[in-house]
Amino acid sequence: MGADTFGNRSWRIETSNGPALQKLYRERTGAVAAFAREVLIAVARSKTPQRPIVRKATERRLLALWAAHGLSVPADWTDALPQFCAADVAVLEFIEGGVPLWDVLAAPSLAEARRTAILAQFAAAWCARHTAAIRERESGLVQEHGTIRHVLVAGDRQVWIDLEQAFRPRADVRPLVAKEVAGYLRSIWKRVGEERARRDIATIVAAYPDRAILRAAADEYLKARGLRRVLWTIDRALRNERRRRAKYGAIEALATALDGAGS
Repeated sequence: MGADTFGNRSWRIETSNGPALQKLYRERTGAVAAFAREVLIAVARSKTPQRPIVRKATERRLLALWAAHGLSVPADWTDALPQFCAADVAVLEFIEGGVPLWDVLAAPSLAEARRTAILAQFAAAWCARHTAAIRERESGLVQEHGTIRHVLVAGDRQVWIDLEQAFRPRADVRPLVAKEVAGYLRSIWKRVGEERARRDIATIVAAYPDRAILRAAADEYLKARGLRRVLWTIDRALRNERRRRAKYGAIEALATALDGAGS
C-alpha cells in the first residue's frame, strides 16, 4: 500500500534485510513553480535544491552523516537492494511500530511518567546533535525543517526522519540551530496547546544538558541585535495577537523555563 509523505510516495515492502520503505521522490509542485523555486534556492544559496534526484542524494548523505554521529535514523539499504531502486527511488529501513512524536504527545492515554521519559530521551539526543553541529560547524546536522512530526517513537527507540533537504555549509551554524529549536518547540505548542506545551518545554529544558545552546536560541528571537533585531521587531508588529503568540509563544516559554532552571 502506498502512502504520501512530505510530497513523496512510499510503500512498505519485504526484503532480505527485513521490512523496508521503498521511497519515490516526486516533484512537489508544477513545472513552473518548481523552476522558480530552484532559481530562488540557487540565488540564496542557503539550502540544497529540491529536485527529486537531489533530495534523494541529500537524504542518503544525511542519513550516513547522522548515523556516523550515533543518531538514530532509518538504515539506508539502497545500495544493498538495487533491485528495488531507481534514480528517484531509495530503499530505507521501515520503522516497525513507529508513531510520530506529533501523535504520541497528543494521545490522551499517554501516562505522565512515559511522557516525561520520551521528552527527556528526545532532549538528550537533540542536544548531542546540536553540540556536534556547533563543534564541527556541520550544517548537515541541523534539520532543515524539523518538527515533532519528524521523530518516530518506536518502543524505546526514537528515530529522526525526513532529511531530504539540508542547509548549505556555513561558518556559524548557531543561527540554524536556533531556527530548528524554534521549529520544534512551535510544533509542540501547536499540537498540544499553550498550557501543556509550557510543561513539555520545561521538561525538555531540564533534560537538555547544554542549556547555553537553548539560551542562545531564545536570545536569537527575543534579544537579537542589529539587523535581526529590526527584522524580528517588524515581524512582531505585523502580526495580530493570535499569530504573534503562535510564533513567539513557544520561544518565550523556553526563556521562562530556562530562567526557572537558573540557566
